[in-house]
Amino acid sequence: MKAVILVSIGVSALVGVVALLDMVMGLAGQSGMAPFSGQTTMDIMFVVAAGLIGWMGLESLQEQS
Repeated sequence: MKAVILVSIGVSALVGVVALLDMVMGLAGQSGMAPFSGQTTMDIMFVVAAGLIGWMGLESLQEQS
């Protein structure tokens, strides 16, 4: 079960980093190179969701110990 939690934390971190990169590129005027077309609202929601999933994963790991 710990492996599943660690994978979910890793995937959420990856999504968060890609969303942050997309937001920075979109705000810098490079929306053509941005992975999600530089949609700032979606980027903010992705970052918040990734943070929540990461937090829940860490809490679950603490409960398992």
